[in-house]
Amino acid sequence: MQPILKYPGAKMLYLIHPISGSGTEKERTQNISEIRRLSRMLSNQGYNVISPYYVYGYLDDTIPEERTHALKCCLQLLETVHEAGGQAIVFGDWENSEGCKMELRLCQELGIRIKGDYE
Repeated sequence: MQPILKYPGAKMLYLIHPISGSGTEKERTQNISEIRRLSRMLSNQGYNVISPYYVYGYLDDTIPEERTHALKCCLQLLETVHEAGGQAIVFGDWENSEGCKMELRLCQELGIRIKGDYE
């Protein structure tokens, strides 16, 4: 049996993106819409897209314990993407997202290639 992570031709790509933003429902809705649009676009370009929103969206980031748990899970997922030879892409207002900054620090520590508007 072939290992599941050896999907031929697909490049694993972890999306680093803000979700809640400033906390308004309008901004959250806009962020989720952008996540959906970019996930689809990148998938159609041949990427195996890993979006924390789609993986852990059932957790409520307005509840501190669930937010903390979600962030830990995201970092663990990012490590798995690294082990599989994947990359990361960052977009949106990541500069104002603690979760995005945590993910970017881990990318730097692990040497994960980062695409997007990150300097």
